[in-house]
Amino acid sequence: MADVLDGKFVIPAGTDYISRSGVQELRTFGKGVANAFRGLETAYDVAVRSGFEGSIEEWLDSLTGPKGDEGPYGGTVVTDPQVAQLIATATSTRKSLDDAFRTFVSVKEYGATGDGATDDTDAVRAAITSNPGQNVHFPPGRYVLTDVFDIPAGTILSGAGKAMTTLDWSGMAEWTNGSTDAFLKWEHGSLTDPATPTVDIERGSASITVPSGHPYNVGDIIRLTSTEIVAGEAVKAEFQRIVQIDGGTLHLSTSTFDSYDRASDARVERVNLVDAGISGMTIVGKGLNPASLVNDGVDSNRGDSGVQMTLARNVTIADMGFEKVENRCVRLNSCLGAEVTDVHFMFDPARVRLQYGISINGATQMVSIRGCSSWNDRHMVTTSTSTSTSSGYEPYRGIPRIITITGCTAHGSWQNPIDTHRGGEYLTIVGNAFTTEAVGVKVRGTQILVAGNVMLGKRTSIYDTSLTGVRVLNRCEDVRITGNLIRGFSNGVRFEIPDGSTRSLVVSDNSILDCALPVVASAGSSTIAELRISGNTLRSLGDYPVFIAATVTDLEIVNNVVEGGRQGVRAVNNGSEAIVRALIQGNVCRGQSGEAMYLRNISDALVTGNFAPGKVIQVLGSCSNVVAGVNHAILDDQSSPGITQL
Repeated sequence: MADVLDGKFVIPAGTDYISRSGVQELRTFGKGVANAFRGLETAYDVAVRSGFEGSIEEWLDSLTGPKGDEGPYGGTVVTDPQVAQLIATATSTRKSLDDAFRTFVSVKEYGATGDGATDDTDAVRAAITSNPGQNVHFPPGRYVLTDVFDIPAGTILSGAGKAMTTLDWSGMAEWTNGSTDAFLKWEHGSLTDPATPTVDIERGSASITVPSGHPYNVGDIIRLTSTEIVAGEAVKAEFQRIVQIDGGTLHLSTSTFDSYDRASDARVERVNLVDAGISGMTIVGKGLNPASLVNDGVDSNRGDSGVQMTLARNVTIADMGFEKVENRCVRLNSCLGAEVTDVHFMFDPARVRLQYGISINGATQMVSIRGCSSWNDRHMVTTSTSTSTSSGYEPYRGIPRIITITGCTAHGSWQNPIDTHRGGEYLTIVGNAFTTEAVGVKVRGTQILVAGNVMLGKRTSIYDTSLTGVRVLNRCEDVRITGNLIRGFSNGVRFEIPDGSTRSLVVSDNSILDCALPVVASAGSSTIAELRISGNTLRSLGDYPVFIAATVTDLEIVNNVVEGGRQGVRAVNNGSEAIVRALIQGNVCRGQSGEAMYLRNISDALVTGNFAPGKVIQVLGSCSNVVAGVNHAILDDQSSPGITQL
């Protein structure tokens, strides 16, 4: 022990070397042991204080006092009272070492067996409730559980790894109520101290004003909300942090995402978030509820939900597996800051709602999802919101924001591996690989990047519009789709804007192959502003590699390789649609059965540098201020009043 405390270490025989970092770790450990023992009495010290006179060697010799009966191992039972003192001192020392170095509490200390047969529910509940705010650990084993658990605030659950530790609810009597319940729930966050802003809060505000005498402090997390509905999708809400206070003016860590009007019951409230986390285990549910196979679960529980966290922060979900959890595996309700890494979802191949991997709901902000995988899901990752203003829906107010999904895989998805159901903002979907029978990535929202993904479709009908690589619909602004490999769908990339205007949509540098319509933009009676299609390789097995069925202002179709189809580029589809301000330049069109390009109702446009030997660029309808530069193609001008050819 002296050698350790002095920072000296004996290297065991056969050891090749100890690294410099290893020596540092040993020194740190030695200092920790020294600190743990500092101030403790040894058994010899106790003996001296009790009147023993002599050296420690003499004291040790004195421990050969009266012997008792024969012990269980062939010796005799020592009854010397000084030995009892030694045992008591050792017990005290062990407790001090536990306090200094122990980082978790094992459920086996409370009687859990993990033998795959014994019901461990009561033992696990005792371990969790007796150690609030601690790390409750499940050593390797299969723990049979038959009830749900309410996890105290700040409590972390850990296992030995998803291949080593299993929590098994398959024998529970009933399915959980997947809409409101889960096997493991962290739900002790709260909203307190509401205040009404003294002036309306504008979108992009760096500060807000509340009445003087407010209860808020620098560093507080607050929620802004009102009863106004965003784009028919969600009640407005968002998290902010106070970084400075000047009287009734609260300065925020970032500009507000939305506006909040007093006429719509705008309010500010303190958010009391709880820490939550789970890692290193596989959760097994009861599987599909047979009733849900009959009526799609509309009037019954479809299956179990696994982990639910509400008003939580610093969320960590890592090295997890989910099997036979057929409703929602992970559900995050208005959480702030979450990492979900290395999680595997395995669903029953029978298709039933919901079969969600990760459900991100309400005003959840700052979520990183990395290295996850899913099999036979409806959605591996999805978002959800609510338009209800009732008190029971408080955790669902707001739109999920600032989410990254990287390095994930999904195979055999029967709908959409990634689907932002009712919107999302500031989404990054990069470097994933999916096979799907419907849509690869389906997004509704603003500020979205879809880049570097590989998507393979299981196309059963070449003209089934539900089979799409990337589908962007409803409210969408500032969406960039770039560098993806998309193959085997009916539509490669489809913009579908049924109502309302949208702007700044970019499709660039993708390989979109073997699709009926590689790029489609439709908007009904709406208008798309700023649509750029550039640098793509587009191969059509159907009608049009580029199909614009919408009124568009500021259209660019530039430097694409366009192969196959009846017409390489068709813009626009009918007489009610028009293109205003367009650049169509540098495209290579080949293999079309008809025209290389079909351009209709275009004004203020330049068509130049396109390469389509022997093919026709047809211009017709109501056109004005259209300039045709040098194209390696046959120009067929049927427009009125026509175009100017350089």
